[in-house]
Amino acid sequence: MKQLKRQCLKWLARLLFKIIYRVEVRGLDNYPREEGNYVVIANHVSYLDGPLLMSFIPNMPVFAINKDVNEKWWAKIFTRHFEMYPLDSGKSMAVKGLIKMLRKGRRVVIFPEGRISNTGTIMKVYEGAGKIAQLGNADIIPVRIDGAQYSRFGRLQGKVKQRMFPKITLTICPPQALDVPAHLPVKKRKQQIRLRIYDLMIATFYATSNTDTTLTQALCESINNYGGEQKIIEDMQREAMSLQRLRIASLVLSDALAKKGVCEGNIGVFLPNVMATVVTFYALQEMGLVAAMLNYTAGEDNIKSALDSADIKIILTSRKFIEMAGLQSVLTMLEQCSQIIYLEDVRQSVQFKDKLKALVKAKFGAGTAYSSSVTAQHPAVILFTSGSSGTPKAVVLSHKNLLANSAQVKATIDFNSQDIFFNALPLFHTFGLGVGMVLPVISGIKTFLYPSPLHYKTIPEFVYDSRATVLFGTNTFLQGYARHAECDHFQYLRIVIAGAEKLTAKTRHQWLTKYAKKILEGYGVTETSPALSLNNYSYNKDDTVGRLLPGIEYQLKPVEGITAGGRLWVKGDNIMLGYVRAGDMHNLDRPEQGWYDTGDIVDVDEDGFITILGRAKRFAKVAGEMISLAKIELWLETLWPDNQHCVCAVSSERKGEKLVLLTDKLAADRHTLRQHILAAGGVEIMLPDEILYLQELPRLGNGKLDYTSLQKIATSHFAAAQGNTAANRGADLHVQ
Repeated sequence: MKQLKRQCLKWLARLLFKIIYRVEVRGLDNYPREEGNYVVIANHVSYLDGPLLMSFIPNMPVFAINKDVNEKWWAKIFTRHFEMYPLDSGKSMAVKGLIKMLRKGRRVVIFPEGRISNTGTIMKVYEGAGKIAQLGNADIIPVRIDGAQYSRFGRLQGKVKQRMFPKITLTICPPQALDVPAHLPVKKRKQQIRLRIYDLMIATFYATSNTDTTLTQALCESINNYGGEQKIIEDMQREAMSLQRLRIASLVLSDALAKKGVCEGNIGVFLPNVMATVVTFYALQEMGLVAAMLNYTAGEDNIKSALDSADIKIILTSRKFIEMAGLQSVLTMLEQCSQIIYLEDVRQSVQFKDKLKALVKAKFGAGTAYSSSVTAQHPAVILFTSGSSGTPKAVVLSHKNLLANSAQVKATIDFNSQDIFFNALPLFHTFGLGVGMVLPVISGIKTFLYPSPLHYKTIPEFVYDSRATVLFGTNTFLQGYARHAECDHFQYLRIVIAGAEKLTAKTRHQWLTKYAKKILEGYGVTETSPALSLNNYSYNKDDTVGRLLPGIEYQLKPVEGITAGGRLWVKGDNIMLGYVRAGDMHNLDRPEQGWYDTGDIVDVDEDGFITILGRAKRFAKVAGEMISLAKIELWLETLWPDNQHCVCAVSSERKGEKLVLLTDKLAADRHTLRQHILAAGGVEIMLPDEILYLQELPRLGNGKLDYTSLQKIATSHFAAAQGNTAANRGADLHVQ
């Protein structure tokens, strides 16, 4: 009789939830019907989560519930009719009781976070669910609850647009074994269980995120989730733009561009970090066109190469920008190659009726202004690699690539809509565009755009004035800010992320001691949209670039002469569509079977943390031994931390290759360097044969060392030295 009463109550609750919240259950086929030991784990976003799972999960599972919550009056309504098992963190008997139930064939439901999320993402995860599953010989069934966080029963008040009756989706994923070796010591085993549960949680979060859509549709979804009045973009003009205004402005611009004949092909965007660039980008997405983000700091030759490789016939720019940046000579070259359209002229052509039309379309339209034939798999943007080790390549990223990577990063870092991003990284680079623009737009997060990352004195003031909570940068930029910023400048920051180049121990220590901010180092490349791995505050390890993001597979392929680690190949939804050659978008140079060769030699430890040993191109073969140039540079950084260094390899008849150090330290000497390298565990063949002093090492616009130029300097010097060593001794280029 009791069982029948429970079934009736369950049926009634399910009916009410379907009527009120339009609950949809996906992946029900993944829930095992046959007997077996299973633990169901779910994210915890609202007080509705328990009743939802009670109503829609088949059978009658046992619910693990916090002892304090179990004593609440409203919880007793459910404990009378459904089987709850109160857990007390200080007592192990409750856990033993759940294990006994598992072994009897009962299924147990646990929320591993232990509390309702106040970010909407995965918070700290406890190992209890994994411990119960392992001791009870049970597999894990991950479940994602989505939508309940927008209800009045969530804890995101003021962070999202709350609704009385939001649509709720439950997604059930296939069962998975925990796979934690039993022979591990108790402490290590506990850590591994917690890590495995965390991985399952973020993998489920990512796998159930909506990435099969377009950037425009994702913008519309963001408006729906966070409200059209949510401030989303601000620049040096200090007038913030809302989500709805961004949509309207992009619709106005898309119509105006269409009237000027912008209707096909790859459209060049030659603009700095300002709101107009974001509007232009989304206007091109509205039109179903591909935005080719041009690097205005790359020099005329590289810009001309970019125009040719991507077949760019139309370029959108601004007269004011050209004048302020002093790019008149570059503009002359652009005019010879492509049609130039100035945004000032487009703006003057817009009439009131155009704005009214866009307003109506934004309010009542179907969510997209262009052909429905554009899908998540279509190209959205062309970005050009930095060219730090060769000629820049034209990388084609799809809508899904960018949205997938945003979802991967969001699953790993607890961003929320109360954050404020400070993005001085150029939008023509994938880090600045993907993480610094697309991610906050679809997440309802305000971003302050700053035009140049090189203003080391000014940026700390704007970080403080904008009350930014999240800052992105490279090691070079973060080091520059730290030289000028006072403690108060960064008081609002809670997350600082570094990428694009190696984070040095000096920079990490400086930010930790001076500002009490731990920098989270990550790793990515243009071809992966961009992020591949990332440290976070739950799982981080110094001198690593973190763990791979969810949804990314990897292989380490052996490299001759290297015993630890291998060449990293990756596969996932964030991997580029391919390289475009000679403007042929229909015949891209695609990654074979989805696998992309990063060209990096890395090592992965037992916890999944990645250590970059160096670029494959940045290994030298000296006397038959493979030598990592990056490793020598790391030793140099500890020896002379206030200077910049680069080690290059040049051909040598005697040794195969010889090492040349290029440095801005005038007093650098081989004797001191030799002692330091040997003390650090190096060997004699790692000692550079020559030291070249440069007043300043050349860098690219993103702050990276320009290895191509540095290699040319080393090679040309060595060639000249072979011809006339004595003459070089007295040259301006100081040699030791």
